[in-house]
Amino acid sequence: MFDDAYQELDDQNREVLFRLLSAVMDGSPYDPSLTKTLYHALPFYPHHIIVEANENHGNGQSRMTTAILPDDMTSWSADNLTLLDGTNVPIYKLNESVPVRIDQHTVTYYIQFFFLYVRGEQGIFDVIQSVEDIKWFEAPAPAGKVALSKMIEPLQIREAKPEAITVKANIIFKDSLFESDITVQSNGLVTLSNQEILVEDLPIIDQNFG
Repeated sequence: MFDDAYQELDDQNREVLFRLLSAVMDGSPYDPSLTKTLYHALPFYPHHIIVEANENHGNGQSRMTTAILPDDMTSWSADNLTLLDGTNVPIYKLNESVPVRIDQHTVTYYIQFFFLYVRGEQGIFDVIQSVEDIKWFEAPAPAGKVALSKMIEPLQIREAKPEAITVKANIIFKDSLFESDITVQSNGLVTLSNQEILVEDLPIIDQNFG
């Protein structure tokens, strides 16, 4: 979502982060020599940042923890650490406590964030904005890729009201491409409606496995 704008934590704040994670998580502590720690501001959570700790042992062995913390790193504590766990529960709690700011400038970032870090009851809904976002296990023929690119558009606001904003989106679910409306209420509650299947049986990686 913010791949081009993440920054690395300095050594002092890395130590604080590792100490906090060790206090609230089961398992062995993160190995600082194998762990990359990155952060980025979140436009919809004023004065908060997203922080990722990615420990890579090689040979496909890795683990990553994602947390939301205040942008004032001197204030970090277990009380203001929010771990993202793949459900909407910690996000909706943050929406109340921060609180979340949903408007026409932040809503598309919030949608990308929400669907990146929340796994639905039926699996992962991957919001995409171009054909280049699709994770193929077998590349399609050039003509097929061109045809798909004509169906996929960046997130577009359909309707904006003070209480809710509705955005048109393209979503990959399992092996299918959908078009759907995503409505985000002012409190950050997300709902999908008007889903339409555009293409089925795509040769793509099913992120619900592996």
